[in-house]
Amino acid sequence: MGCCFSSTSGEDGGVELSLASAPSIKISAHDTCNCMTEYKDECNVLTSYGLDDTSLAAAFANTCLEQDRSYWEIHLRTNLPPTSRLVVGLSKKMKANSISSLCEKLLSDPNPMPFENQNEDKVYAVAIPDLKKGDSIGVCFDQNDLPQIVFRVNGEITSHHVQRVKGSVYPFVAWKSGTEEKATAVSMVFRGDKFKNPLPPKFGIVIAATSLI
Repeated sequence: MGCCFSSTSGEDGGVELSLASAPSIKISAHDTCNCMTEYKDECNVLTSYGLDDTSLAAAFANTCLEQDRSYWEIHLRTNLPPTSRLVVGLSKKMKANSISSLCEKLLSDPNPMPFENQNEDKVYAVAIPDLKKGDSIGVCFDQNDLPQIVFRVNGEITSHHVQRVKGSVYPFVAWKSGTEEKATAVSMVFRGDKFKNPLPPKFGIVIAATSLI
């Protein structure tokens, strides 16, 4: 069974366990988006300032996922615009000309089902509707026999899932910010002690990928 701890080396060479994920896990806003990232309240916060109907907020974590099973959460710090849905999942690191078209397809599709692009730039994600400020989305990534993502909303398992995830992927979140005057913001949470829900059985917090060379 997996545990909810990350490990660091102590002064005596031993291992110290902590609910907090490695501090090196941060997020980066995609350079085509009108938004900013900051580390606030020990969480990664993505804030979007909508300018027009095509404004898009999108960000990646800075580590690919190497664990067999990993879990993280997305917290809504504000309400999203009425016509927007939250796109949550995994993605390849994508080129600028791919991110907007992929997310727009997810956000405009009336049926919020999993979407996978057919070229080398892939998004493994779902667009989740009917979310509000204070809601949490738990993302469970299992890459054992059949790599798949399962999503939980406020701790409850949903029907949303994505299968056949391939290659090096990164935690990903996006939404259409629209023309709302107020900023919209979500937190991408990797620290176990900041989760709103218990870790699912056999899953652990995200541990930053490291090189052995």
